[in-house]
Amino acid sequence: MLPFSQSEADYLISARKIIHRVVEDNTSGNYRASASPHSPPELRITYEIRRKDNPGQTIKLQFHARKEQGARWGTSLKWKNVRVRGLDYKLREDVIRGGLIVARLSHWHEHVWTGGKRGSEYRGRERLRQERG
Repeated sequence: MLPFSQSEADYLISARKIIHRVVEDNTSGNYRASASPHSPPELRITYEIRRKDNPGQTIKLQFHARKEQGARWGTSLKWKNVRVRGLDYKLREDVIRGGLIVARLSHWHEHVWTGGKRGSEYRGRERLRQERG
């Protein structure tokens, strides 16, 4: 069983928060070698986040951002090690009308946790920005 409900996660997301400290940041130097020799190197940033109304208390909330070489940034918000929000860039999405591809879109989009085990169940939100390509 998860340590929180979807309504508790939504309440936490809506609360005002601050960055308390940097947990990891390898962006000032070169790309860090990945754990696997088959994975590309990546930049990573992790911040510990706390509620603005109670900055002295840890809430086990972290902001993660990572960027593989040649790719765009992807971000996630993890609460008690469960991904409750994510933001990434979809490189290609075909718009199909009448069985034909009428456009190709690239856009930022948000993933919202829906209460599934280990943060594995998500529903997509509206496109945050669209670019026709």
